[in-house]
Amino acid sequence: MFKNIKQHKFDWIQFKWLRIGYKALINQAIIPAIIIGVITGLAAVLLKNGVYNLTAWVHNITQTEHLSILYFFLPIIGIVLTVIFTDKIIKEKLDHGVTRVLKAISKNKGDIRPHNIYSNIVACVITASFGGSIGMEGPIVTTGAAIGSNTAKFFDYSYKYKLLFICAGMSSAIAAIFKAPIAGLIFSIEVLAIDLSAGFLIPVILSCVTGTIVATFFLGQKAEFYFAVFTNYNYSNTLFFILLGIFVGLLSVYFLRTYSFIEKTIAKIKKKTFRILIGGGLLGLLIYLFPPLYGEGYNNMEMILSGNIEQLFSNSIIYPYFNTEIGFLILLIILFFMKVIATALTTGAGGVGGVFAPALFTGAVGGTAFAILMNILFNTSLNVSNFTLVGMAGVMAGVIQTPLAAIFLIAELTGGYNLFIPLIITATISYATTRLVEPYSIYTKSLAESGELLTHDKEKNVFTLVDKNDLIETEFVPLNINQKLSDLIEAIKICDRNVFPVLDDENNLVGLIYFKDIKNIIFDKQTYDKISLSELMKEPEIIIDINESLDSIVEKVRMQNIWNIPVVDHGKYVGFISKSSLLSAYQEVFDTFTFE
Repeated sequence: MFKNIKQHKFDWIQFKWLRIGYKALINQAIIPAIIIGVITGLAAVLLKNGVYNLTAWVHNITQTEHLSILYFFLPIIGIVLTVIFTDKIIKEKLDHGVTRVLKAISKNKGDIRPHNIYSNIVACVITASFGGSIGMEGPIVTTGAAIGSNTAKFFDYSYKYKLLFICAGMSSAIAAIFKAPIAGLIFSIEVLAIDLSAGFLIPVILSCVTGTIVATFFLGQKAEFYFAVFTNYNYSNTLFFILLGIFVGLLSVYFLRTYSFIEKTIAKIKKKTFRILIGGGLLGLLIYLFPPLYGEGYNNMEMILSGNIEQLFSNSIIYPYFNTEIGFLILLIILFFMKVIATALTTGAGGVGGVFAPALFTGAVGGTAFAILMNILFNTSLNVSNFTLVGMAGVMAGVIQTPLAAIFLIAELTGGYNLFIPLIITATISYATTRLVEPYSIYTKSLAESGELLTHDKEKNVFTLVDKNDLIETEFVPLNINQKLSDLIEAIKICDRNVFPVLDDENNLVGLIYFKDIKNIIFDKQTYDKISLSELMKEPEIIIDINESLDSIVEKVRMQNIWNIPVVDHGKYVGFISKSSLLSAYQEVFDTFTFE
């Protein structure tokens, strides 16, 4: 019996320590990070298999002698189905991948609706499988972020941890889709622009590794467009990689501006039917002329890397007219210009997908065309495949503005670091070239223009997370303009504030009385009923309208040496906002983005 009691005691102690250990793991965000990695990895598997299987089905049912003509109509069908799904089932427009995540962080305190865990996957599968010229990475990143956000909500974590889990979800998404954990880790940190200490990096790393393991288990070891580099970097070609960096940097600027212009132009078409027909019809025409524009384009990138470049245009009706070395080069140049247009038409018309793969495709074709051109002009023997890979990193660094992620992604996918130096050279120069003209990436451009980008300019936009109604203090005692000094004395007795708002009969703010201005007369009781408040009040130096943005409020506070500023709503008195409350709110929110 004693033995049984002892055993029960031992079991209880074991259970207690296990419970303590579990709580410790939870508090350190380890278990949630692993959960995020597993779910995101499975989501990446579903997305990949969904796109590949549905694409194969579409190809099977369209195998006729009039294949090219049918491909003209497929994008329209895909966009129509996508719009039906988003409008009728989800009943919400699915914004572009990472932009949606950044907006959620800036405007919704990191809350991402649960349907984003699956809705972006379904919509992307439909769009891409029917020819939409988009990538899978944006939707899977949104999915990963949604998984992270809702995991934080499930475990009842604070906003800081919600941001951490969003980062973990995004990281594991990229890691799983490419089987590149280092690139996934760096990508999310660069995109979100948050500061992570070593301790907070551990959950993100675990999530990346877990997502990669899950994706590898179901999809195998092969990367998305794996290509082993067997030709080492030749230092004599350094100048060419520098020139490539400038070239793909300018190409990135073209990508950013053209994409934005076309998407906005298509969006101006108010009637949805016309928007789908025009955008989808133009996309179908481009695919009819340039078949490599169909879908995400990874098969075509593999074709380029394997040296079968001519096969890119084997199904094109215009290829026979360009069947020369120079003619083929012209086709390549046209192709990387058209890819951007095709992507913008897809998303602008209502398709759902990302720009990650299109950026890589544009870089691959651009790098290939650059190497071929250099070989023709200077009679060199540049390794075209190497320039293809480095070009991919260059455009990614410029368009998405994640140079480190671009470098490590290509390095991981090539099975080694033989091209590490040219990757650094080209990606860095491309990034710098793009930033001279376009300070924001394709993900942050629209948010920055609307003032909704928080994470990339914390000091300027940190107040976007603050509800200004929470800053308004109402403990002040308002007085009527017709009242006397005696009424002010009574207000002083019950209020410890040093400023008193004076209102008219309609509750409009007409003036302020400061205690420092009346302290010399408050002891002269003979004046209590003789002096009216209209004689004592001063006109407010500055007034805050309740509809003003916090940026404007902060600027007013900075310009004036006043600690309490009155707030009005169309002239009606509301309360005060103090410098101290602004500073406290700023520090609280700013600390949210500092992981130490």
